[in-house]
Amino acid sequence: MFRTLLKYLLYYLTGVLGIIFISIVPFIIQVGNIKSILIGLKDTIIPQFITPSKWVFIYKGKPEPIFQFLWEPFIYSMQILIGALVVGFLTALILVCVVQRSKMYLKNIVLNSLSAIETLPDVVFAYLFQLLVVYGYQKFGIDIIGIGALGIENKIFIAPILTVAILPFISMFKLVLILIIEEEEKPYIQLAKSKGLNWISIYVKHILRNIITKILYHSKVIIWATLSSLFVIGRLYNINDITYYLTLDFRPITIAGTLIMIFTPFFILYSIIELVYRKDENTNIVSNSVFSERNFLEYVKNMKLFNFSFINPMKSLIFLKNIFKLFKNLKFMLGFTFLFGIVVYSIIFTIMSNKPIKQVRFRTNENGGIEGGPPHPPGNPFLLGSDHYGFSILDQLIVGAKYTILGALIIVTLRIVIGFLFGVIYAFILNQKTQKIFEKITDSIHFIPLTVIAFILLRPVLINTNSEIWMYDLTGRIIIEITILTVLVIPLTSVLIGNEIKDAMNFEYVESSKILGGGRLWILKKHILPNIGQRLALLFGRQFNQVLTIFIHLGVFELFFGGTIQEKYNMPQRSFTHEWAGIIGANKDAILTGKHWLIIWALLAYIICSVTMQLFIRGIQELQEKKIEKKKSSAIHNKEDNEYVTSQISQEQSLVKKDDFKIISKY
Repeated sequence: MFRTLLKYLLYYLTGVLGIIFISIVPFIIQVGNIKSILIGLKDTIIPQFITPSKWVFIYKGKPEPIFQFLWEPFIYSMQILIGALVVGFLTALILVCVVQRSKMYLKNIVLNSLSAIETLPDVVFAYLFQLLVVYGYQKFGIDIIGIGALGIENKIFIAPILTVAILPFISMFKLVLILIIEEEEKPYIQLAKSKGLNWISIYVKHILRNIITKILYHSKVIIWATLSSLFVIGRLYNINDITYYLTLDFRPITIAGTLIMIFTPFFILYSIIELVYRKDENTNIVSNSVFSERNFLEYVKNMKLFNFSFINPMKSLIFLKNIFKLFKNLKFMLGFTFLFGIVVYSIIFTIMSNKPIKQVRFRTNENGGIEGGPPHPPGNPFLLGSDHYGFSILDQLIVGAKYTILGALIIVTLRIVIGFLFGVIYAFILNQKTQKIFEKITDSIHFIPLTVIAFILLRPVLINTNSEIWMYDLTGRIIIEITILTVLVIPLTSVLIGNEIKDAMNFEYVESSKILGGGRLWILKKHILPNIGQRLALLFGRQFNQVLTIFIHLGVFELFFGGTIQEKYNMPQRSFTHEWAGIIGANKDAILTGKHWLIIWALLAYIICSVTMQLFIRGIQELQEKKIEKKKSSAIHNKEDNEYVTSQISQEQSLVKKDDFKIISKY
């Protein structure tokens, strides 16, 4: 017992050291000079951490004990978070029980609806609530659910809880549905039904009791995503939670103290759950895999499309032939055409136009008189209206499309490629003990919100503290942002892909290949890639939506892709590149002021972009599903290969069954 506690203490200290390092990085980025960095660490930063009397929060120029001062905002944040998780989880449990007792067409309606909602960024729901409140106030003269807090003492709960609850609701619904379907197939359920027990008794006394440990264990990824959502929703609703105070005092000691307060309770909770889980022989939970974000209906196997060969020209031609086959699928064609077409058009539009983004300061009538100033509503002088500076919103959407979409594609590609390379090292080179240590250390990342870390690291880069001189040029800012948003997810992605590779290596035909002398490179090329290649494509789609969501989250905090131009006289900040998140972030209060066109078009562009990416990935999936059907049909008609093919299919299906336990999440 003592050794176990010591081990978890070391894991905790490792997480704390990681947090301290993250808190120091903004200082390093701002200073830039190695000599100045070393002097600053020696004279300022290190003394702050090793001297308890310097653990203070500077609020309105007055130092306050940091943990004592942040305790009340921390409790407020936890109240909203726990309330959102309870609402989301309970609603998911109730809906799953109802859906399971419904007819198939109703199940399909619910599943398709949730899949559509899942692609929407959480910020969209916050603005929908704001629209609801504005309408209710105009119609009835009352604030229906509370739209924002005014001052420290005035706290709101309903609106932020309902908004934050949407993400855990969708993720938990799909997870619980999978677990219940699997549990209903077990013999004891059939025995309970044969004894005449009603379905409520079976669900409450048997099924839910048996799956609760799995739900708790897998809920960590849901909470990880929900913490990021809470960080942003708090800003949109103007609530004074712990993340609000993080933006007021940006010193390393304050950053570290805030993150440690968030990290500690969740680390303790899930360490206890893990200890209990290890003693429970019946839980049989599978570790997180690449498909932690995959829709559980998307089962695709035997991916010859991804069996790359750059040496054999014939195989390369076959690969290209398979690529062209994708364009026969309507969903793939629509998704690819939109994404590729809008990027190309954005580039051409920017190059060919002398003034890509038109600006009109004042509207004039036929007599030359001034009718009004910016922001101009849709119709006159621009189709979609203008922002507060008179710049056309349509032109901004077109110009910013290449930065938004290409930026997201580059980040996701780097995440997948680098994660795959490290995943191969993880699965093939590291021994089981080292894998476990690396996985446990990486697992601590789940307790620190991704958006919060990105905000901390990118704020010194993207905000121009000097109105005349940028610390980094545009290319440097973009490279740094892409690097940070890639590196933050690489540890998790590497473990996920590494575990997926390990699962594929357990197939009998892979074991047979080892016995026959197949080397690691051969097995990776001939067996691993064909089995996980298409899964990586599906993960690519999920990660793409995740990156778009992070762009919006950062945009809400005026951290725009490529840099933020700070204006004077209380005017909204502007994006240096006019990317879509910049339009949203600069006009985040537009709904409340009635100028909805300032933000609605950018939100719509994000939604369309997310949906088309899902069409793109769904097209790949459908093509591979047809290959599976051909494979099964061939197994029936070809007696000579029937035993081998059937064995391979059954092993792949068993892997799918394991993947059914891996939760669906945006983060």
